[in-house]
Amino acid sequence: QLIAELQRGVAGISFDALPMPDLPIDVLDLKAIAKDFEGRRAVDESMLQSLRILVKHQGRLVPSQGGVLLYGLDRRQYFDDAWIQCGRFIGNDKADIFDHIDILDPLPKAVDEVMLFLKKHAMRGADFSEIRRKDLWSIPINILREVVINAFVHADYSRRGTPIRVAFYDNRIEIESPGLLLPGLTVDDIKRGVSQLRNPVIARVFRELELIEQWGSGIPGIFRQAVTKKLAEPLIEEIAGRIRFTVSLPEILPLTREQSRSGGDHGPSAGLASGAESGAESGAESGAELGQVTDSGTDPVTDPVTDSGTDPVTDSGTDPVTDPGTDPGTDPVTDPVTDPDNDPVQRVVMALAGGELAPSALWARLRLKHRPTFRENYLRPAIAQGLIEATIPEKPHSRLQKYRLTAQGEALLPPS
Repeated sequence: QLIAELQRGVAGISFDALPMPDLPIDVLDLKAIAKDFEGRRAVDESMLQSLRILVKHQGRLVPSQGGVLLYGLDRRQYFDDAWIQCGRFIGNDKADIFDHIDILDPLPKAVDEVMLFLKKHAMRGADFSEIRRKDLWSIPINILREVVINAFVHADYSRRGTPIRVAFYDNRIEIESPGLLLPGLTVDDIKRGVSQLRNPVIARVFRELELIEQWGSGIPGIFRQAVTKKLAEPLIEEIAGRIRFTVSLPEILPLTREQSRSGGDHGPSAGLASGAESGAESGAESGAELGQVTDSGTDPVTDPVTDSGTDPVTDSGTDPVTDPGTDPGTDPVTDPVTDPDNDPVQRVVMALAGGELAPSALWARLRLKHRPTFRENYLRPAIAQGLIEATIPEKPHSRLQKYRLTAQGEALLPPS
């Protein structure tokens, strides 16, 4: 892999600009591209060529590897490890995982999904000193977003074996991406803003979407923000063919299974509760933040971060939503968060209006506290009425399972 990268560098060719000659254009999620660039650029063949999402090969247009990595409808069919693992661990090592999610969305959207996961397990307060409420987070949101984007843009997607990983510990957050620094580049170089683009196609799209501002500005900005926020200097390491970026937290966020079961006064669950009571805005983000912190503490799914040898597509044996044994002792009918004036099935339909969601993400978006309530009063009735369907019906217990609206469900959405 290293030799191949050196050869591409000598030839002036990047991995993500290479054509995929056997694939038609319709392997790309054109709806996602149109949504991302709405109000920015008209999406047509000329635009896709200018961004090198499409490239010419033997006189015809085909997707580039970067195009499939960014917007492939099923990019893991072609790039096994082009996905993101996020895990929240109890303590400061990987011995005990509390929550995790696998993110398979197009890379621009995946940035927001990673940030939602991190916010879900952070504590939030509020600053009312200005006209508009300002959220105050216990984790450095802006720094982490820059680190996540940097990992997406500079990952070596030609490598096989591990995806991008985001690990949230009590005292730090680590973001790992496959691939070492490009030849001739050192950690000190990138801290000074020296930039060599490994994936210019991906970087160009991220810049067009204003996810990055200018080449080389991200890493120095991260270190400047750390000084301003009086944080320990972030750590960049090359470890076993990967780059690890460690961001220390301003204060330790202790999490124990006892706290997660009881929803006590310590740890993330308490911080999120106070944030909600102090006027947290409604919608998908706040729903996700309130989601799984009231989980009973059990995790019936195989740990995707510590068990890299498992196939994430295979049946894990249990379904964290449909398995009736995952949340004992809760009331399967009532839920104090539920608004009795709202139809549960209609709420599921509206929650999926923006696209498919994993069971845990759907549960979080509905802002429910009890899994049996979600399962019995929301999920199953919506499936029974033919309004939603599983994305992997042949593997009902897959960790990659998601739900989406059927045509009948989409017909219930209000006109845009």
